[in-house]
Amino acid sequence: MLRSRVLTAALGGPLLLVAVWSLPTSAVAVVIAGLVGVASWEWLQLLGVGPAALRAGLTAAFLLSLLPGWLLLDSALDPAGLLYALASLWLGALAWLWRYARTDTLPVPAPGWGALVGWLVLWPCWLALVYLHGSTPWGAFWLTFVFALVWAADTGAYFVGRAWGRHRLAPRISPGKSWEGALGGAGCAVVVAAGLIAALRPVAPPLPAVAALAVLAVAASVVGDLFESMLKRQHGVKDSGGILPGHGGVLDRIDSLTAAAPVMAAARRSGAEIVPVDSEHNAVFQALPPHKQAGREVERIVLTASGGPFRDRDPQSLAAVTPEEACAHPNWSMGRKISVDSASMMNKGLEVIEACHLFELEPQRVDVVIHRQSLVHALVGYEDGSYLAQLGSPDMRVPIAYALGYPERIASGVGLMDLVATGRLDFEAVDERRFPCLRLAYQALRAGGGACAVLNAANEVAVDAFLDGRLRFDRLAPVIEQALAAEVPEAPRDFDSVCAIDAQARRTAESAVRRFAE
Repeated sequence: MLRSRVLTAALGGPLLLVAVWSLPTSAVAVVIAGLVGVASWEWLQLLGVGPAALRAGLTAAFLLSLLPGWLLLDSALDPAGLLYALASLWLGALAWLWRYARTDTLPVPAPGWGALVGWLVLWPCWLALVYLHGSTPWGAFWLTFVFALVWAADTGAYFVGRAWGRHRLAPRISPGKSWEGALGGAGCAVVVAAGLIAALRPVAPPLPAVAALAVLAVAASVVGDLFESMLKRQHGVKDSGGILPGHGGVLDRIDSLTAAAPVMAAARRSGAEIVPVDSEHNAVFQALPPHKQAGREVERIVLTASGGPFRDRDPQSLAAVTPEEACAHPNWSMGRKISVDSASMMNKGLEVIEACHLFELEPQRVDVVIHRQSLVHALVGYEDGSYLAQLGSPDMRVPIAYALGYPERIASGVGLMDLVATGRLDFEAVDERRFPCLRLAYQALRAGGGACAVLNAANEVAVDAFLDGRLRFDRLAPVIEQALAAEVPEAPRDFDSVCAIDAQARRTAESAVRRFAE
């Protein structure tokens, strides 16, 4: 039996992952609908609903009931409230389990009520899994995450329980399950969660938050597993079906998912919304779809940069640049530090990093172009070939007013730009020889861990040295590059670790400044 389980998982698991990572959300929804449709059939069979034609009709009705859920997810409406409500249904299942664990006299539900319970179990599971896949560009990761958690928890619980299980978890429901196994499964799930985050660390959430979600999802999966075991024991069957060799039925495999998926989706959706104020990110936010997420329909975003005062200057002449020249921005009036960042385009590099985290985008989906007029602040490119752009005068009162009034618009005190007087809009590629700091920002973003904190700290040290006359302008990038090359620390765990990374990077950068000054 164990060999059959391993072979089935080895074949079915990769196929499912290929579908999750290669197919659009609509196709993934169909694949998951097929799985829960089979599970629905098995549920009705377990309840003794017959004949087969009736089960087929009820299963078809269940599949049709998925359509309103898809329309909800495909609309601009926020499904958070429904997800929270569906996740809370498992509190009722927990109460039912508690009652059954204390007495064997709980009556077997009538087939009609049992079918309704099955609908309340499988429909939220499908909705939550599809939501996890389509809610963000990293939806495939989140779906893989919940699948991996449930698999790790089931596998860990099985082996740890067999080896060290002494205290029965719920002997009247599932005699083979133990507290040791449940804790071992939770531990395996946390380890798998940590591995996934380490593999995708440049844009993954912080490890403590993911570990907390892992424990929450595993606890919910145990409830789902026990709930299905209770129904099988009430009806005197061992497996819900025999479609998967060594695993029983599909329902036997997704029993944990039925609870873990809604809980995970509800936890994934906090309900909070960030309205960025920085002009470029505010422009992206305005050009995003109504749900304000860079979903799969968004192919890329483009941040614009004026190019600063040195956009036409020969890179060989940058060694002679003075602080006064660097601070003379052609379009914006800013402080000295940010003006130097604009001249080196490090400010745009930091904005790329911010955009990836704000909108959950991979670095290759964020581009930067030179736009001399500073009137187009950002563009969002869609899979249908369209670009949506936000245009306006280079005045921070516009994005501030948008953020203060959102979702309404309020007067900012800035008039509409004169399109005829503007005349033309120019866009050109960034010259990395002239602006190497932008390349370093992408490098830090891809490196992940604490590299972005190192980048920021080293840049502040280098800019201070330049403004103080201790460092040439063309050596800003080499100082930052040496700090990045010294060490890529692990991702900061808390505020103290952020400060430690910052302090070490500053010491490394100061040493580099002194070497260049010699």
